[in-house]
Amino acid sequence: MGIEAATRPNLLDQVESILGPDILLWGTLILSKNPASQSFVPWHQDSAYTAFLNGSRALTAWIALTPATPESGCMRVIPGSHHHELPFTSTQRPGDMFWRGLEVTAEIDEDKAMDLILWPGQVSLHDNALVHGSNPNHSGLPRTGFIARYATPAMSQPEYPVHCVRGNCGTLVCAPPPENDGPSAFRAWSDYVNRRCATSD
Repeated sequence: MGIEAATRPNLLDQVESILGPDILLWGTLILSKNPASQSFVPWHQDSAYTAFLNGSRALTAWIALTPATPESGCMRVIPGSHHHELPFTSTQRPGDMFWRGLEVTAEIDEDKAMDLILWPGQVSLHDNALVHGSNPNHSGLPRTGFIARYATPAMSQPEYPVHCVRGNCGTLVCAPPPENDGPSAFRAWSDYVNRRCATSD
């Protein structure tokens, strides 16, 4: 479902209204919390781990596959927080769903936090630098979302495949969408992980 969901014309229309006519898809992810799970996503900014975007405007689409409510641990955001890069720590707390540790260390005024309640098929868009996170899932159902990440040709050439999903890719080398979304996407992800492990040894 990845490429198909991330390239729906009505979704790309909304992305284009923010990023402009040339749109790259540089990542997708399925994020799920089991029922009654203690897992959470700490306050963070995606810009903390996307230096390769090289100043490109970038945003994330969060597409609900199951109900995302305060009870199930929907995404929470701090409006207006995308204007400043905040310090963060690489230390993880128990239950933190990030494998790398990205929690913002600056004081967050949670009174300003907004819950993004979504029903299956609905989508939210947020800036790459917006402070956001989510609480544990206290409901009896999974909370699952499909995440698509977009940028412009101003980004640097990454070491993994990116796709031009609207307009043109400028000077970047882009890969064609996988013909068979599941196996092809998994092989590309597996190859990338293997390369990363080989260079970190």
